[in-house]
Amino acid sequence: MTDLALATHTELTFAERILAALRQELPRHPQARDPLVVAAVGDLQVRLAAARALQRASATEDGPVRQIQARLAADSARQLADELQREWLDGTPAPRSPGPAPRALKRLLGEHHLTITD
Repeated sequence: MTDLALATHTELTFAERILAALRQELPRHPQARDPLVVAAVGDLQVRLAAARALQRASATEDGPVRQIQARLAADSARQLADELQREWLDGTPAPRSPGPAPRALKRLLGEHHLTITD
C-alpha cells in the first residue's frame, strides 16, 4: 500500500466511523430533523461514496493521478466528518493522516492537468 493509499484509507475509516456515530446519536438529538443537519449528513455520505469510488479506481490504475484524486476526496470527507464530530458529537479533532499535505497534492494534480493530457 502506498503512502497515499494508506492516508486515503485512514481518512476514509475516520469519516465512516463518524458517519456511523452520527447515525446512532443524531436520532436522540433535538435537531435531528433540522434540514441543515440532514443535508450535512447527506453531504458526508456523498463525499464518502465519491472518495470510495476514486479509491477503487486508483487501485486498478498505475498512474498517480487517481491516487491523488482519491486522497483529496478522502481529505474532504475527513474535514466534514471532523466538523460534524465537533459540532454534534464529542468535540475531539480528527487525526491528520501521514503523507503529503492536501495543498501539495492539489498543486501536483494541477501541474499534471496543465502539462499532461490523459
